Amino acid sequence: MFEFHHVKPSLLWWSACIFLFLPALILKAGMLIVGGLALPFVHIFLRYKKKHVNIPRKFCPDLTAELEEKFLQDYTHGEVQVKWTSLENLSPIYSTSVVHSVIAQAQNPKGKEKEYILLVHGTMSSAAVFTGVFDGLSEHHEVHSISLPGFGRSESPQNLGDLSVDEATEFWCNVLLRYMDSQGIQKALIVGHSYGAFLSTHFALKFPTKVTKIVLISCPGMFSWQGSYGAFWGFLFHSSIMTRIFRTAGRLGLHVYYSIIDLYQDSHIVWDARFYYWLQVWSNADAFADLVVGKNIMFSWASSRCAWDRPLLHQVAFMQTPIALLSGDKDNLVVPAQGALLSKLLNVPYYKIKGLKHFVQFKNGTPGAVLLTKSLKKAIEEARRPIPICKEAIPEIKTILNSFHGSASVEKTTQNIALCEEKLIALFSKHKL
Repeated sequence: MFEFHHVKPSLLWWSACIFLFLPALILKAGMLIVGGLALPFVHIFLRYKKKHVNIPRKFCPDLTAELEEKFLQDYTHGEVQVKWTSLENLSPIYSTSVVHSVIAQAQNPKGKEKEYILLVHGTMSSAAVFTGVFDGLSEHHEVHSISLPGFGRSESPQNLGDLSVDEATEFWCNVLLRYMDSQGIQKALIVGHSYGAFLSTHFALKFPTKVTKIVLISCPGMFSWQGSYGAFWGFLFHSSIMTRIFRTAGRLGLHVYYSIIDLYQDSHIVWDARFYYWLQVWSNADAFADLVVGKNIMFSWASSRCAWDRPLLHQVAFMQTPIALLSGDKDNLVVPAQGALLSKLLNVPYYKIKGLKHFVQFKNGTPGAVLLTKSLKKAIEEARRPIPICKEAIPEIKTILNSFHGSASVEKTTQNIALCEEKLIALFSKHKL
């Protein structure tokens, strides 16, 4: 647990709370009322305004399946298969779960034995987020993208949001292990994005014999800090405001969304299957996994202090699995400077992708998808093991990470990050074997 010095809240911070948090609460509380009272009038107005109104009227689980099928057809060129798998013996708390995955078969396998890539998504996401790289990565590998329980279309265990961070991490790591076993995958190359990268690192530490290489895209949780705007992102993820609004609105809220969207769509705006698919996924009333993710972030409402609880740097420094790092140069959630620092400390390759922000959803063949796929292939090829350091350095690493004090003041946070980075660089240089 971190020891925080008192930081006086800034005017900027409380302004952010007023303009972000209060409107979110009002939206959350009023969505059902607005939906119930305004929907008939919206329909009447739309019918008066247009002769043909294209509003989805089928609000049931099958609609998500139809949207996903159309979404995958539009955003991938090769064939992909949607699969449901029942997994058992996952944890003492949840023994079974049914998970959703998207699979792309290898187009030109290299040898007799299959080679596998397992893609792990981040929070507010699902297996379908990797549409832009399915075709490129499946050239020689069989690619499996899994929706973790509590995300996407996978079954959400009851009271998942009540789990502790350790319980949830163990549960999700066991899900990945049981999924690999169910598909006959002895070893796989793991590619994780955002929180999925953090979870993939835990998996590689826990089951090193199951992982050939690991590629981390915009991975949080290696350090205590998340960049100069860490307090802003910490507020959003710790509170889970956006997902709470979507879950509260539910299917009735979606009916309102669709009606309003249909009213304003014109020849310059494309509301495709992907857009409606993500609205369906986010409004799943049982998907509480984001609440567990938020528990990784230590946050004080009174002083806006923010930090990542129990970062993994001191464990990753001793990994035997080859690692490569990627991030976008426009990412302000997990900033590129973190990837560059981690690369320098561990002596592993790092690739900064021009124009890429935090999210990796692309249509196959678009410039963003081509650039991401090219970078991933290069990272997979050049991944290498970290240079080990003396184990005596572990207490010092923890001390430096625990000394970070995030605040609403960008200037103070930036200064504190710079000081911690200087100490880490000196420490790793001193203790490398």
